[in-house]
Amino acid sequence: MSSSSRPDTNDTAPRAKKAPSDPVYHPLAFGPILPVPIEDCVKRRIHALKLFLDPDSEYYQQEGQHPNIRAVLKMYENGELVDNRKGTWLMNGQVVTKEEATGGKSWAWVEVRSSKSCDEKAFD
Repeated sequence: MSSSSRPDTNDTAPRAKKAPSDPVYHPLAFGPILPVPIEDCVKRRIHALKLFLDPDSEYYQQEGQHPNIRAVLKMYENGELVDNRKGTWLMNGQVVTKEEATGGKSWAWVEVRSSKSCDEKAFD
């Protein structure tokens, strides 16, 4: 008899849900041990934002957030949010101040990203 404690590969224990087929990003994945190039970090975030707009995704966000998410996507694609430590606040797809966003009566979104957060953990 083997002294291996490895479980039987044919067991029927429940398995974790598989990650989406796109290997660039999975919102629940753990980050790598080595630093991630900022370009890869931005690609992951863009992928996540697109999942928020996909009605077939389990990460789909309310339609009221869609103008904000689309605006953030455009900002990433234009290179405006690569190292955005202070955060960018949006309402109705427009950049606003924190005070406007937190005191408004519309959907608000804050996007905060830094190169350091890319190295330390996966996107939340």
